[in-house]
Amino acid sequence: MRPQLLDLFAAYRAGRTDFPLASLHADRLAWALKMGLGPILARTCQADGGASRSPEWDAIRAADLAARVVMEEQRDATVELIEACAGRVGELTLLKGIWLSDRLYPQPHLRPMRDVDVMVEPERVGEVESILLELGYEPRPEGSPDQYRTHHHAVPYCHPATGVWFEVHRRLLPARGLYGTDAVFESDSVRAHLRGAEFEGLPVRRLSDPLQVLYLAAHWAGSFKAISGAGGLLVLLDLLAIAPSVDWDEAVRSLPGTAVASALLLLMSYLEARDLLRPEPRVMDALWRAQRSFGRLNLRALHALMDLRLADGRAYGRWVRSRRNLEIVWTTLLRRRPALVNLMSLPWGLVPERWRGVHER
Repeated sequence: MRPQLLDLFAAYRAGRTDFPLASLHADRLAWALKMGLGPILARTCQADGGASRSPEWDAIRAADLAARVVMEEQRDATVELIEACAGRVGELTLLKGIWLSDRLYPQPHLRPMRDVDVMVEPERVGEVESILLELGYEPRPEGSPDQYRTHHHAVPYCHPATGVWFEVHRRLLPARGLYGTDAVFESDSVRAHLRGAEFEGLPVRRLSDPLQVLYLAAHWAGSFKAISGAGGLLVLLDLLAIAPSVDWDEAVRSLPGTAVASALLLLMSYLEARDLLRPEPRVMDALWRAQRSFGRLNLRALHALMDLRLADGRAYGRWVRSRRNLEIVWTTLLRRRPALVNLMSLPWGLVPERWRGVHER
């Protein structure tokens, strides 16, 4: 059976407003609210006659209102930064939530985000940071500030009054990460995929749709924080929304031999298996040929984990008993190695270190 929250997603994508709120188990509903899906619930269940009688309906409406307020502040802050940068830095490239919410969702607040991500050429990052300081933002590093010198984005900045966060990227992904080494994410390739666009009537740049889907897959699969949190669910909505407009021939041309091919296959096959998306067979065939991490068994195992963790919100199952184990299973099955090697190395990876005689030095 398809997990309950995926039934909600299907109803939302179909434009329904009468999805029966009572069909969601209390645990699934609590997970949806925790993951920022209150606005999706409010929109998709508003015509359900029983929704207003549900004890959770007030919490859903409150979450929807709060998301509207937060999104308005984030959009106003983005406009302010775009205008401030226009004469000193040039056009900003809008990444992730701030662009996707504007482009793919009927109402921007339906796609929540923690911070606003923008990208400029590496040599202009310092100038954008200066502008943020002038606008009243404060640097809030997570860890040592020195680590951001070689990071793919600068120190996060937060405005003390509005609570809006900005991350200024110099590149899309960490250069030393699993997906940052793929040629499609190198600077020259990314520049070739930038497109002119508008945000609130102001000129900006965005990623082309083919690069956007690859970036979504790489950022999602490469961030265990995203897998364990709201990002893991939101990427499904993002892909469902953008898939019809993507030139899939262009998207898969650059994939053979890349790590991101496996990440994209995982997402697309999951949406297909859960009857949320019907990709063209030639696209799925191309994804299978381009990747080297998965066999059918590996993929089914990760689909089951996605059901467990992302769709149902259960922390661990019978075989995955801790966060450590969940991360080991995830990263092992996604490694850029033959599928059988990944699968056979999994039991050893799950053995506690003290039992293997492995000691940290």
